[in-house]
Amino acid sequence: MRKLFSNWMNLGSHAGAMLMAPSILAIGIMAFSYFSWNRQMIEEAPMLDVVMEIKVELERTHMHLHEFERGLIIMRDIKDPVALDEVHDQVIFNVDHTIESLGNLNTHIGQLLSGTSSMGDVTLSHLQVKKSSDAELNWRLEALQAAIITLSDYMLPRIKGDNYQTFIYDSENDMMFDVALEFAQAADDRVHEIIGERLTMQRRVFLLSMVFFALMTVFFFTKWKKLKDRHNSSLANLYLTLQATEQSDDVVIIADSNGVIDYVNQRFVEITGYSSDEIMSQKLSVLDDGTIMGDGLPDIQLKKKWQREISCKDKHGKNYRSLTTISAIVDRSDNVAFCEVRQKVL
Repeated sequence: MRKLFSNWMNLGSHAGAMLMAPSILAIGIMAFSYFSWNRQMIEEAPMLDVVMEIKVELERTHMHLHEFERGLIIMRDIKDPVALDEVHDQVIFNVDHTIESLGNLNTHIGQLLSGTSSMGDVTLSHLQVKKSSDAELNWRLEALQAAIITLSDYMLPRIKGDNYQTFIYDSENDMMFDVALEFAQAADDRVHEIIGERLTMQRRVFLLSMVFFALMTVFFFTKWKKLKDRHNSSLANLYLTLQATEQSDDVVIIADSNGVIDYVNQRFVEITGYSSDEIMSQKLSVLDDGTIMGDGLPDIQLKKKWQREISCKDKHGKNYRSLTTISAIVDRSDNVAFCEVRQKVL
Protein backbone atom coordinates (compact mmCIF):
# COMPACT_ATOMS: atom_id res chain seq x y z
CA MET A 1 0.00 0.00 0.00
CA ARG A 2 2.87 2.30 0.76
CA LYS A 3 4.40 1.59 -2.66
CA LEU A 4 1.04 2.17 -4.31
CA PHE A 5 0.64 5.49 -2.53
CA SER A 6 4.20 6.51 -3.41
CA ASN A 7 3.66 5.61 -7.07
CA TRP A 8 0.57 7.79 -7.24
CA MET A 9 2.43 10.73 -5.67
CA ASN A 10 5.36 10.40 -8.11
CA LEU A 11 2.97 10.15 -11.05
CA GLY A 12 1.35 13.45 -10.10
CA SER A 13 4.64 15.31 -9.69
CA HIS A 14 6.10 13.91 -12.94
CA ALA A 15 2.95 14.76 -14.88
CA GLY A 16 3.09 18.34 -13.61
CA ALA A 17 6.74 18.64 -14.67
CA MET A 18 6.02 17.20 -18.13
CA LEU A 19 3.13 19.56 -18.69
CA MET A 20 5.14 22.62 -17.64
CA ALA A 21 8.06 21.78 -19.98
CA PRO A 22 6.33 23.16 -23.14
CA SER A 23 5.58 26.39 -21.29
CA ILE A 24 9.25 26.75 -20.41
CA LEU A 25 10.05 26.16 -24.10
CA ALA A 26 7.64 28.94 -25.06
CA ILE A 27 9.35 31.30 -22.60
CA GLY A 28 12.66 30.44 -24.23
CA ILE A 29 11.29 31.23 -27.70
CA MET A 30 9.93 34.56 -26.48
CA ALA A 31 13.24 35.46 -24.81
CA PHE A 32 15.17 34.56 -27.98
CA SER A 33 12.85 36.73 -30.07
CA TYR A 34 13.22 39.66 -27.67
CA PHE A 35 17.03 39.55 -27.59
CA SER A 36 17.16 39.00 -31.35
CA TRP A 37 15.07 42.16 -31.71
CA ASN A 38 17.51 44.13 -29.52
CA ARG A 39 20.49 42.71 -31.40
CA GLN A 40 18.93 43.78 -34.70
CA MET A 41 18.71 47.36 -33.43
CA ILE A 42 22.33 47.33 -32.26
CA GLU A 43 23.60 45.91 -35.57
CA GLU A 44 21.65 48.32 -37.80
CA ALA A 45 22.30 51.46 -35.73
CA PRO A 46 26.01 51.81 -36.70
CA MET A 47 25.14 51.84 -40.40
CA LEU A 48 22.64 54.60 -39.76
CA ASP A 49 25.28 56.53 -37.80
CA VAL A 50 27.81 56.32 -40.65
CA VAL A 51 25.30 57.53 -43.24
CA MET A 52 24.34 60.43 -40.99
CA GLU A 53 28.04 61.22 -40.49
CA ILE A 54 28.47 61.42 -44.26
CA LYS A 55 25.57 63.89 -44.46
CA VAL A 56 27.10 65.99 -41.68
CA GLU A 57 30.56 65.84 -43.32
CA LEU A 58 29.10 67.03 -46.64
CA GLU A 59 27.51 70.01 -44.89
CA ARG A 60 30.77 70.69 -43.06
CA THR A 61 32.75 70.54 -46.32
CA HIS A 62 30.29 72.92 -47.95
CA MET A 63 30.60 75.34 -45.04
CA HIS A 64 34.44 75.29 -45.07
CA LEU A 65 34.38 75.90 -48.81
CA HIS A 66 32.11 78.92 -48.44
CA GLU A 67 34.24 80.30 -45.60
CA PHE A 68 37.38 79.74 -47.63
CA GLU A 69 35.95 81.60 -50.67
CA ARG A 70 34.62 84.43 -48.50
CA GLY A 71 38.08 84.83 -46.96
CA LEU A 72 39.63 85.14 -50.43
CA ILE A 73 37.18 87.90 -51.32
CA ILE A 74 37.84 89.77 -48.08
CA MET A 75 41.62 89.57 -48.54
CA ARG A 76 41.42 91.62 -51.78
CA ASP A 77 40.25 94.72 -49.92
CA ILE A 78 42.49 94.47 -46.82
CA LYS A 79 45.48 96.86 -46.73
CA ASP A 80 46.67 96.23 -43.17
CA PRO A 81 49.37 93.51 -43.23
CA VAL A 82 48.47 92.19 -39.76
CA ALA A 83 44.75 91.88 -40.60
CA LEU A 84 45.69 90.36 -43.95
CA ASP A 85 47.77 87.67 -42.24
CA GLU A 86 44.90 86.84 -39.87
CA VAL A 87 42.41 86.44 -42.70
CA HIS A 88 44.94 84.46 -44.72
CA ASP A 89 45.49 82.08 -41.80
CA GLN A 90 41.73 81.58 -41.60
CA VAL A 91 41.61 80.85 -45.33
CA ILE A 92 44.37 78.24 -44.98
CA PHE A 93 42.49 76.77 -42.00
CA ASN A 94 39.34 76.35 -44.10
CA VAL A 95 41.31 74.99 -47.08
CA ASP A 96 42.94 72.35 -44.87
CA HIS A 97 39.62 71.38 -43.31
CA THR A 98 37.96 71.20 -46.72
CA ILE A 99 40.65 68.78 -47.89
CA GLU A 100 40.33 66.82 -44.63
CA SER A 101 36.53 66.64 -44.94
CA LEU A 102 36.78 65.39 -48.53
CA GLY A 103 39.17 62.68 -47.33
CA ASN A 104 36.78 61.74 -44.49
CA LEU A 105 33.90 61.47 -46.97
CA ASN A 106 35.84 59.04 -49.15
CA THR A 107 36.89 57.03 -46.08
CA HIS A 108 33.37 56.81 -44.64
CA ILE A 109 31.67 55.73 -47.85
CA GLY A 110 34.44 53.21 -48.59
CA GLN A 111 34.12 51.68 -45.12
CA LEU A 112 30.36 51.60 -45.36
CA LEU A 113 30.43 49.69 -48.64
CA SER A 114 33.09 47.24 -47.43
CA GLY A 115 31.76 46.84 -43.89
CA THR A 116 35.01 47.83 -42.15
CA SER A 117 33.91 50.87 -40.15
CA SER A 118 33.65 50.77 -36.35
CA MET A 119 31.39 52.89 -34.17
CA GLY A 120 33.10 52.78 -30.76
CA ASP A 121 31.93 51.00 -27.64
CA VAL A 122 28.23 50.37 -27.10
CA THR A 123 27.03 48.29 -24.14
CA LEU A 124 30.67 47.27 -23.51
CA SER A 125 31.03 45.77 -27.02
CA HIS A 126 33.00 47.11 -30.00
CA LEU A 127 30.47 47.30 -32.82
CA GLN A 128 31.40 46.73 -36.44
CA VAL A 129 29.39 48.20 -39.29
CA LYS A 130 28.34 45.24 -41.43
CA LYS A 131 28.10 45.40 -45.20
CA SER A 132 24.44 45.58 -46.12
CA SER A 133 22.83 42.74 -48.05
CA ASP A 134 20.12 45.08 -49.33
CA ALA A 135 20.61 45.59 -53.09
CA GLU A 136 18.77 48.92 -53.21
CA LEU A 137 20.78 50.39 -50.33
CA ASN A 138 24.04 49.24 -51.90
CA TRP A 139 23.02 50.86 -55.18
CA ARG A 140 22.31 54.14 -53.39
CA LEU A 141 25.61 53.95 -51.50
CA GLU A 142 27.50 53.29 -54.73
CA ALA A 143 25.80 56.30 -56.31
CA LEU A 144 26.76 58.38 -53.24
CA GLN A 145 30.35 57.16 -53.52
CA ALA A 146 30.45 58.15 -57.21
CA ALA A 147 29.11 61.63 -56.33
CA ILE A 148 31.72 62.04 -53.55
CA ILE A 149 34.55 60.91 -55.87
CA THR A 150 33.35 63.33 -58.55
CA LEU A 151 33.23 66.15 -55.99
CA SER A 152 36.72 65.32 -54.69
CA ASP A 153 38.22 65.03 -58.17
CA TYR A 154 36.76 68.40 -59.07
CA MET A 155 37.64 70.22 -55.83
CA LEU A 156 41.07 68.94 -54.78
CA PRO A 157 43.08 70.11 -57.83
CA ARG A 158 41.54 73.59 -57.42
CA ILE A 159 42.43 74.09 -53.76
CA LYS A 160 45.68 72.16 -53.22
CA GLY A 161 48.98 73.95 -53.16
CA ASP A 162 48.74 77.55 -54.30
CA ASN A 163 45.75 76.86 -56.52
CA TYR A 164 43.40 77.96 -53.74
CA GLN A 165 44.40 81.58 -54.44
CA THR A 166 42.52 81.55 -57.76
CA PHE A 167 39.57 79.41 -56.63
CA ILE A 168 36.10 80.66 -57.57
CA TYR A 169 32.97 79.06 -56.16
CA ASP A 170 30.54 78.51 -59.05
CA SER A 171 27.27 76.76 -59.86
CA GLU A 172 29.18 73.55 -60.65
CA ASN A 173 30.19 73.35 -57.00
CA ASP A 174 26.61 73.79 -55.84
CA MET A 175 25.31 71.15 -58.21
CA MET A 176 27.90 68.59 -57.06
CA PHE A 177 27.10 69.19 -53.38
CA ASP A 178 23.37 69.01 -54.08
CA VAL A 179 23.76 65.70 -55.92
CA ALA A 180 25.93 64.21 -53.16
CA LEU A 181 23.50 65.38 -50.44
CA GLU A 182 20.57 63.99 -52.42
CA PHE A 183 22.20 60.55 -52.63
CA ALA A 184 23.20 60.73 -48.95
CA GLN A 185 19.58 61.50 -48.00
CA ALA A 186 18.34 58.64 -50.22
CA ALA A 187 20.76 56.23 -48.50
CA ASP A 188 19.68 57.54 -45.09
CA ASP A 189 16.01 57.03 -45.99
CA ARG A 190 16.71 53.47 -47.16
CA VAL A 191 18.54 52.58 -43.94
CA HIS A 192 15.54 53.84 -41.97
CA GLU A 193 13.25 51.74 -44.18
CA ILE A 194 15.37 48.61 -43.63
CA ILE A 195 15.43 49.11 -39.86
CA GLY A 196 11.68 49.71 -39.86
CA GLU A 197 11.00 46.58 -41.93
CA ARG A 198 13.22 44.34 -39.84
CA LEU A 199 12.01 45.69 -36.52
CA THR A 200 8.42 45.26 -37.69
CA MET A 201 9.15 41.61 -38.42
CA GLN A 202 10.90 41.21 -35.06
CA ARG A 203 7.97 42.80 -33.27
CA ARG A 204 5.57 40.43 -35.03
CA VAL A 205 7.67 37.42 -34.06
CA PHE A 206 7.88 38.71 -30.50
CA LEU A 207 4.13 39.31 -30.29
CA LEU A 208 3.36 35.93 -31.86
CA SER A 209 5.68 34.31 -29.34
CA MET A 210 3.85 36.07 -26.52
CA VAL A 211 0.48 34.93 -27.89
CA PHE A 212 1.85 31.40 -28.38
CA PHE A 213 3.21 31.43 -24.83
CA ALA A 214 -0.09 32.66 -23.39
CA LEU A 215 -2.16 30.08 -25.30
CA MET A 216 0.24 27.28 -24.47
CA THR A 217 0.29 28.27 -20.82
CA VAL A 218 -3.52 28.29 -20.64
CA PHE A 219 -3.77 24.99 -22.51
CA PHE A 220 -1.23 23.14 -20.44
CA PHE A 221 -2.39 24.70 -17.19
CA THR A 222 -5.90 23.44 -17.95
CA LYS A 223 -4.51 20.00 -18.79
CA TRP A 224 -2.36 19.98 -15.69
CA LYS A 225 -5.28 21.06 -13.49
CA LYS A 226 -7.49 18.29 -14.86
CA LEU A 227 -4.79 15.72 -14.26
CA LYS A 228 -4.12 17.14 -10.80
CA ASP A 229 -7.83 16.98 -9.94
CA ARG A 230 -7.99 13.40 -11.18
CA HIS A 231 -4.84 12.60 -9.25
CA ASN A 232 -6.26 14.13 -6.07
CA SER A 233 -9.51 12.25 -6.60
CA SER A 234 -7.59 8.99 -6.99
CA LEU A 235 -5.61 9.75 -3.86
CA ALA A 236 -8.84 10.46 -2.00
CA ASN A 237 -10.26 7.12 -3.17
CA LEU A 238 -7.03 5.40 -2.20
CA TYR A 239 -7.17 7.00 1.22
CA LEU A 240 -10.81 5.95 1.64
CA THR A 241 -9.90 2.39 0.64
CA LEU A 242 -7.06 2.44 3.14
CA GLN A 243 -9.36 3.57 5.93
CA ALA A 244 -11.92 0.91 5.06
CA THR A 245 -9.15 -1.72 5.05
CA GLU A 246 -7.79 -0.53 8.38
CA GLN A 247 -11.23 -0.79 9.98
CA SER A 248 -12.09 -4.17 8.46
CA ASP A 249 -12.87 -7.16 10.71
CA ASP A 250 -10.87 -9.37 8.37
CA VAL A 251 -7.09 -9.62 8.12
CA VAL A 252 -5.89 -7.75 5.01
CA ILE A 253 -2.36 -8.12 3.63
CA ILE A 254 -0.87 -6.47 0.51
CA ALA A 255 2.20 -8.12 -1.01
CA ASP A 256 4.11 -7.58 -4.24
CA SER A 257 4.26 -10.11 -7.07
CA ASN A 258 7.15 -11.90 -5.34
CA GLY A 259 5.19 -12.38 -2.12
CA VAL A 260 7.04 -9.68 -0.15
CA ILE A 261 4.66 -8.06 2.35
CA ASP A 262 4.14 -4.33 1.80
CA TYR A 263 1.14 -3.59 4.00
CA VAL A 264 -0.95 -5.16 6.80
CA ASN A 265 -4.02 -3.72 8.47
CA GLN A 266 -4.71 -3.29 12.17
CA ARG A 267 -6.73 -6.54 12.36
CA PHE A 268 -3.62 -8.48 11.26
CA VAL A 269 -1.62 -6.88 14.09
CA GLU A 270 -4.30 -7.87 16.60
CA ILE A 271 -4.56 -11.51 15.39
CA THR A 272 -0.87 -12.34 14.82
CA GLY A 273 0.90 -10.15 17.37
CA TYR A 274 3.27 -8.82 14.70
CA SER A 275 3.72 -5.07 14.46
CA SER A 276 3.65 -3.46 11.03
CA ASP A 277 7.39 -2.76 11.14
CA GLU A 278 8.22 -6.34 12.11
CA ILE A 279 6.29 -8.00 9.30
CA MET A 280 7.07 -5.49 6.56
CA SER A 281 9.36 -6.75 3.77
CA GLN A 282 9.03 -10.38 4.93
CA LYS A 283 7.71 -13.18 2.76
CA LEU A 284 4.12 -14.45 2.98
CA SER A 285 5.59 -17.83 3.97
CA VAL A 286 6.03 -16.59 7.58
CA LEU A 287 2.25 -16.66 7.97
CA ASP A 288 1.65 -20.37 7.27
CA ASP A 289 3.31 -23.60 6.28
CA GLY A 290 4.09 -22.35 2.80
CA THR A 291 0.69 -22.99 1.21
CA ILE A 292 0.19 -19.36 0.16
CA MET A 293 3.59 -19.05 -1.47
CA GLY A 294 3.58 -22.54 -2.92
CA ASP A 295 -0.03 -22.87 -4.15
CA GLY A 296 -1.59 -19.43 -4.06
CA LEU A 297 1.08 -17.19 -5.59
CA PRO A 298 1.48 -19.17 -8.85
CA ASP A 299 -2.27 -18.87 -9.48
CA ILE A 300 -2.13 -15.18 -8.75
CA GLN A 301 0.68 -14.75 -11.32
CA LEU A 302 -1.81 -16.18 -13.83
CA LYS A 303 -4.43 -13.66 -12.58
CA LYS A 304 -6.54 -16.43 -11.04
CA LYS A 305 -8.38 -15.87 -7.79
CA TRP A 306 -7.21 -18.30 -5.08
CA GLN A 307 -9.24 -19.30 -2.02
CA ARG A 308 -8.69 -22.01 0.58
CA GLU A 309 -9.12 -22.75 4.27
CA ILE A 310 -5.61 -23.06 5.70
CA SER A 311 -3.80 -23.26 9.00
CA CYS A 312 -1.88 -20.09 9.91
CA LYS A 313 0.44 -19.19 12.77
CA ASP A 314 0.96 -16.03 14.75
CA LYS A 315 4.16 -14.42 15.98
CA HIS A 316 4.45 -16.85 18.88
CA GLY A 317 3.88 -19.94 16.73
CA LYS A 318 0.26 -20.47 17.80
CA ASN A 319 -1.92 -21.89 15.02
CA TYR A 320 -5.28 -20.55 13.91
CA ARG A 321 -7.61 -21.48 11.04
CA SER A 322 -8.58 -18.93 8.38
CA LEU A 323 -10.47 -18.78 5.12
CA THR A 324 -7.81 -17.16 2.92
CA THR A 325 -8.63 -15.43 -0.34
CA ILE A 326 -5.93 -13.99 -2.64
CA SER A 327 -6.71 -11.60 -5.52
CA ALA A 328 -4.33 -10.11 -8.08
CA ILE A 329 -3.73 -6.35 -8.34
CA VAL A 330 -2.56 -5.42 -11.86
CA ASP A 331 -0.74 -2.32 -13.06
CA ARG A 332 -1.48 -0.15 -16.12
CA SER A 333 0.26 -2.67 -18.37
CA ASP A 334 -2.09 -5.39 -17.07
CA ASN A 335 0.77 -7.15 -15.30
CA VAL A 336 0.45 -8.48 -11.76
CA ALA A 337 2.17 -5.96 -9.50
CA PHE A 338 0.61 -6.71 -6.09
CA CYS A 339 -1.76 -9.18 -4.50
CA GLU A 340 -4.30 -8.82 -1.74
CA VAL A 341 -4.48 -11.54 0.91
CA ARG A 342 -7.70 -11.48 2.90
CA GLN A 343 -8.14 -13.86 5.83
CA LYS A 344 -11.36 -14.53 7.72
CA VAL A 345 -10.38 -16.07 11.05
CA LEU A 346 -12.53 -19.12 11.89
